[in-house]
Amino acid sequence: TFAAYVAVMFLAAPLASTIALAFTALTIISLDRYVRVSRRLSRETLAHRQAFTSFMSERFQGWRTIKAYGVLPREERNFRDRAQRFYQLSVDMFLVSGRLQVFIVPTMSLIALAILYVSVEFIGLSVSQISLFVIVLLRLTPVAQNFASQRQSIANYGANLHHVVNILREARNDCDRDTGIQVFGGVTRAITLDKVCFSYPDREEAVLTDIDLTIPAGRMTALMGPSGAGKSTLVDLLSRFVRPTSGYIRIDGIPLDDLTAASFRQKVAYAAQMPFIFNDTVSENVRFSRPDASQDEVRKACRKAFAEEFIEMLPEKYNTVLGEFGALLSVGQRQRLTLARAFLTRPSILILDEPTSSLDYESEHKIRSAIQEMTDSGTTVIVVAHRLSTVAGADNLAILDGGRIVSQGPPDRLRGRDDWLKYADGLENPNRGMVAAGP
Repeated sequence: TFAAYVAVMFLAAPLASTIALAFTALTIISLDRYVRVSRRLSRETLAHRQAFTSFMSERFQGWRTIKAYGVLPREERNFRDRAQRFYQLSVDMFLVSGRLQVFIVPTMSLIALAILYVSVEFIGLSVSQISLFVIVLLRLTPVAQNFASQRQSIANYGANLHHVVNILREARNDCDRDTGIQVFGGVTRAITLDKVCFSYPDREEAVLTDIDLTIPAGRMTALMGPSGAGKSTLVDLLSRFVRPTSGYIRIDGIPLDDLTAASFRQKVAYAAQMPFIFNDTVSENVRFSRPDASQDEVRKACRKAFAEEFIEMLPEKYNTVLGEFGALLSVGQRQRLTLARAFLTRPSILILDEPTSSLDYESEHKIRSAIQEMTDSGTTVIVVAHRLSTVAGADNLAILDGGRIVSQGPPDRLRGRDDWLKYADGLENPNRGMVAAGP
């Protein structure tokens, strides 16, 4: 539209049109200050909104801690301060936009009148030229004003748009690409990791470096090490949630990426360190891993995970709706329910991330028995643990530190070595370690 109006203006009055375009360009360039301010406020608003949302989410989840320490008035002040800052940033953005409108409307009108005056007094246009020029100029002025306003709006919301584009780009890069062509029927010999390294895109240091590990089929392999050693990342690699930066993971000699994702995940069960419970019934939460499972199979899996004892005490037993994030259950009960979900799938590979971290000694002993039963039935079990009691029945143990495997082998051979005593949680002396590692 702008180009069409300018073409007609040049046909009617070339010199006057050149002057008009020059003044219009200068006016738009003079608005750069407002645009720069809007961009800065847009970035600040986006950053503050993200921080504010995170703040609110944490406070809602941590309400027990807030009340327990009697700091509710302080948190209310924090909320008011953050809300006021968010409000002030929003107001500032509207003020900048308003000032732009106050500036551009009279400025463009004055330019139009000045050009008209010059055209009549000094250029000597005819009445027909002046009439056509005025009509086009009057129609062109709102277009120029709208152009400036749109430019301002892009500056206001550019940071948000840029953020969304980045999220979409990351989603495309991190999508679960299924490049496999072979159907996974289960592990029969071993899972092997050969010089596996992993780094996150936004971090320079490697999370895992040169991991060489053999996980024999039908046996229990335990992963131990201090927090941040890379245990959970290694589990994510074995679960195919992420891909190695370099190196290879093979199952019975077949690269993991050559297996179809669907067939692989049908044979792998995973119980996370932080148990996730849906706002649904007990039965549907357990059946989530295998929707076609019968109620008898659900009950059997719950008995195996020693969850039935508390399920029978719930108001509607297996039909009890557990609330958001399993609000009706304790952490230990949620952990047992997610174990039942894993047991239900009858997996070839069972991956457990701290499966007994929230259980008492008696419940832990029962869960260890259930895990041992899975191993005896031919399931390859991979356990991440801090407790020596959790790994007492393991056939193979790998100790990680700083993203590397510092020791590996049967627990009986490693017990008593310096790295065993260093990385096993709660050890103070060798004698205590021997007791904790016992049956």
